[in-house]
Amino acid sequence: MHYTRQRIPKRGFTLIELLVVIAIIAILISLLLPAVQQAREAARRTQCKNNLKQIGIALHNYHDVYKSLPMGANSQIYGPLVAILPHLDQANLQNLYNFDEYYTHADNLNAINTMLSVYLCPSMVLPREVPDVVCNEPGAPSSYGLSTGTTSGTPNPADGMFPGYDGFANPQPHRFRDVKDGLTNTIMAGEFNYQLEDYNWSNFSCSDKAGETRWGGHRWGPGYPGVSLGNTSGDFNVNLSANRSTWRSDHVGGAHFLLGDGAVRFFSNNTDAATLDDHATRDGGEVSSL
Repeated sequence: MHYTRQRIPKRGFTLIELLVVIAIIAILISLLLPAVQQAREAARRTQCKNNLKQIGIALHNYHDVYKSLPMGANSQIYGPLVAILPHLDQANLQNLYNFDEYYTHADNLNAINTMLSVYLCPSMVLPREVPDVVCNEPGAPSSYGLSTGTTSGTPNPADGMFPGYDGFANPQPHRFRDVKDGLTNTIMAGEFNYQLEDYNWSNFSCSDKAGETRWGGHRWGPGYPGVSLGNTSGDFNVNLSANRSTWRSDHVGGAHFLLGDGAVRFFSNNTDAATLDDHATRDGGEVSSL
């Protein structure tokens, strides 16, 4: 007698089962992504904080050598972030810079067009090329600026830690002993970003792109307000061109500040303007409320 084996049909997934599995996977991914994004932003914030700490150490080392802080700007209009390059292990880069010439001189473009990671917050988004070659824009981007105080005026006032240059008065650089409010209570540097949708190229800055969105102009080389110098004159962390020289960041909820003692603190968006002004002045006599 011969027996024939009965074939048992193989069972696969039905379309409904596949759709259920895909839906479950999609839900799990949607739950996981925010956690991954938060972890990445936390790492970026840590790196940003570390960048500012390095800048703080470099400024203190500069002060130890020259017995003063660098000027906010000078007759050649280079910024203090140029002056501290050797204290950030960038002596070779500074050696390319000709301090006898204006910052836009051909001798200096190779130096200031160099992108430096220590001057860039990893959270900052660059929506355009910096420097813009078409517009002959000198200088690589920067996420950080040094504090001139509460305003950027012309001439720059001396109420911050880094006075600006004025061809008539020519203020002198400050020393730590000039910070009478205390280094712990005084802003030395803060953050910038490139999120100014209403900040456009002008005919003066770039006739080829006049009217196009510029987004920002923060660069570590030139010593201008809103470029490598900042203040608290406008609305904190509000992305409008009227606040171009005021502190802003791409972090959620606030921005980092380097204080005179080298500490880095995160100021929330809820910090009121008077408190920021108190921290921006070096000798206003205010008591810290933070």
